Amino acid sequence: MRKRFGASLMLLAMTACRAPEPLTKDDPPVAEAAPLKPGLVMLSEAFAVVSPEGFSLSKPDKQMDFDIYEVRKGATPYVKIYVGNFPTFPTEGEERAAPSKPIVRDSARITHPSGLTTEEFLLPTTSKDWPRAIHVWALEVPGDQEVANRIASGITAR
Repeated sequence: MRKRFGASLMLLAMTACRAPEPLTKDDPPVAEAAPLKPGLVMLSEAFAVVSPEGFSLSKPDKQMDFDIYEVRKGATPYVKIYVGNFPTFPTEGEERAAPSKPIVRDSARITHPSGLTTEEFLLPTTSKDWPRAIHVWALEVPGDQEVANRIASGITAR
């Protein structure tokens, strides 16, 4: 059992630290970045996060009927993670809406006035009760946006 769990975590770490997918002609130019080296696998009851060394996962204060986690490097938040039953996806833009029922996997790219592009992901869970959804979004991190987007893209539902 431990070997399978260890192998699953290693596979998760390798998947989250993969090279970026090829850009299409509509995507804004992005500087080439070296693949992230896996450092930490952080777990909650609902999701797993793989990040480079130096990051931490904040433990939320219990909200009304949802939790909001943050993946941080020191005092700088890189990624936010909503865990609950009623996410609004994406966080910005005209397409904002409550997701369909049942919740299906989705993703979005948001280009901000700063010129930075962040990524968001909506992940269904297998729970029929709570939580039914995980909504992950990278924050604007000037100079380190690629790392924020890649951490967000590597988060998986448990």
